[in-house]
Amino acid sequence: MFIGGALRDPSPANDIVQEVLFDDEAVIVGNVKHPLRRKKQPSLADLLHFPWIIPSPGVPMRASWERMFRSRGTEPPEVRIVCGSMLIARGLMFRGDWLTLMSRDQFLFENEAGALAEISAPGEVLRRSIVLTRRRDWRPTPLQADLIDMAHQLAEGRRQIPA
Repeated sequence: MFIGGALRDPSPANDIVQEVLFDDEAVIVGNVKHPLRRKKQPSLADLLHFPWIIPSPGVPMRASWERMFRSRGTEPPEVRIVCGSMLIARGLMFRGDWLTLMSRDQFLFENEAGALAEISAPGEVLRRSIVLTRRRDWRPTPLQADLIDMAHQLAEGRRQIPA
């Protein structure tokens, strides 16, 4: 068995291998009518005034969110909702002025449909590596090996897209 997702640092166990596929940058996302959409570049103070939906402590996206504030000398705001489900986060953002972090790929369809929008792109502070995680001694079935090959091909294509 393998998992695709963000790099865990430190590794969750000694017998875990994390193979980097590509780097990804999260952005701040809100609904298309969010008040911060009118600002060209929302300030840190602006971001502190809205409720956030953020994953639990220990999740890489949570650490990135905290680093986004602390790297600028500010403590993160109180988390109103701790949630790792993008489905629930989307539902809340459709109905209010909630903010969250997502990669652009995670809200691609909602962005194209005019439902969710990028509020801000804080840049390098939200960069993360996307990896395939597996146990060191795991051997894939032929079908799993094909799926991993496809993941490598897709990752290679993504790395070739200019930023």
